[in-house]
This record gives sequence, structure tokens and C-alpha cells, in this order.
Amino acid sequence: MPIPEIVSPRGQGVRLFLDLNETLVHTGEVAPGVRLQETRELNRFVSLCERISASTARFHLIFLTGNSFEYSRRIEEPLGLKNISGMSLAIVSENGLIARSFERGDLWRLEPAGDYWAAVEKYMGAVARNEVLRSNYYTQGNEIRLTFKPVANTFTTQQIEAFRHMSRNELSPDVCLTYFHRYYVDIDPAYVMINGEKSGFGGKRFAAARLIQESEALNLAIGDSASDIPMFQTVLDSGGHAYWVGNADRSLALEGAKRLSGEYTAGVNQVLERIRIG
Repeated sequence: MPIPEIVSPRGQGVRLFLDLNETLVHTGEVAPGVRLQETRELNRFVSLCERISASTARFHLIFLTGNSFEYSRRIEEPLGLKNISGMSLAIVSENGLIARSFERGDLWRLEPAGDYWAAVEKYMGAVARNEVLRSNYYTQGNEIRLTFKPVANTFTTQQIEAFRHMSRNELSPDVCLTYFHRYYVDIDPAYVMINGEKSGFGGKRFAAARLIQESEALNLAIGDSASDIPMFQTVLDSGGHAYWVGNADRSLALEGAKRLSGEYTAGVNQVLERIRIG
């Protein structure tokens, strides 16, 4: 069943916050047929972006992702998104710590505050010594914060529980924010430095709130995991709409966020297909 029509008042613009892995694209190894279908859906995604950009005052597409900037570029470049006329594209990587616009260049870079690096160093040592985790992970090529990725296609339930157990023992929630997923474990700073002052980070909430303040627009968000909840809540608080793709964990829930029937790119396209300029 299609979602209700999403109407943006003419002259207002549309701003879409979009997660990447397990939302716009599959993560890890998938069957060739699945990847071929994803390619078709991605081509449809580009066409929908072109249609929206041509019909609205301004279309802001923001990849708000836990991935690194360079990884995100490898998704964007083959699609040619930054060349779509009238569309503003930005990549906000590492859950919002670094923001880069293809029109305005660097927007911000936030440095962890307090004891983050000392806590991370201690945690990495504990992970390296753990029999369940040793040799079963590598660290993502981030510029700022720490992410563990599985050597296998996904982390096992036992491995995720080992990460959780050590996080409870080694990491204070006043220093680190942790997100656990079968494809990654993110260790974000709880606080960052902004204009020389210590400020709460809040994951993707910071980036969504900062960009929403820049201009009036209909705000939308699409994601698949717990790390997307701060982004969802910020968009909903602005009067916008938030959507879980159909493949998102069924245990995830947030009042006001809707679940799509389509999975991955097909779910994203469900939302774009329903955008109308009033």
C-alpha cells in the first residue's frame, strides 16, 4: 500500500536526510541478482532526485551516515548525484562529526571532548585481548571516531554481546555513545568542542538540527538503525516525516516514524515517489 502523498508548499524546498548502508544500499556480500536489482533501483533513485530538483525551489540531499567520507563518495560518484542541476548535495559522515558540501566545501569538523581518546584506547586494548573478538574485526578508516567492522560479512550475536559487555565495563555514557549493529559497532564521543566550548553531541541529532536551521524546507529522514533515531526525532520535531525502510529491525520504534513496505533502495524510492510540490 503506498504511503500518503508528501506535499511541500511551492517555494519552500525539500530537505532529505538519508542514511546509506542498509538504507540506500546493501552492506557487505550479496547475491549478484540482488545487486543487479539494487542497481536498477539506484538508477530510479537518481531519476526521482532529478524530478524533485526540477520541480522544487531547492532540493537538499544530505547523506547523514556513520560511514567515512571517502566510502560515501564511492556511492555518490557512480550515480553522479552532485551534478544534478538545482540539487544541493552534502555528505555528513561519522554520524555527524564531519560535514562537507559539494557547493560550499567544508561545513564543520567536530573534535571529541574530555576523556574520549583515553577511553577509546583502553577499550581497543580490551577488544584486542578478547578471545571472541580477536582477529574477527578491523577498524573503519574514519577521520575522527572509532568504528569496528566485521572481518566476516556480519558480526555474530556472540560477538555483538562481547562488544556490549565490554562497553558496559569500560565506557562511561558520559564519555562515549555506543551503537551496536551486525555490520558495525560505533563508538561516538558524548561531547565535542564547538567554538572552544564543550557541548553535548547527540549523534545524528546535531547535524540534522544544524542543517534544518539554515533554511525553510520540508524535512524528511530515512534510515534503518538505532543510530538514526536522533535524526528521526529532530526531523519529526521540525514538523517533517521520518521513515524506516522495510528491512529495518522490527524492534526499532519511534512515535511518528513510519515503516515502509519497500526494503533498501526500493523503500527510499517509495518516499521520493510520493513527494509533490503544492
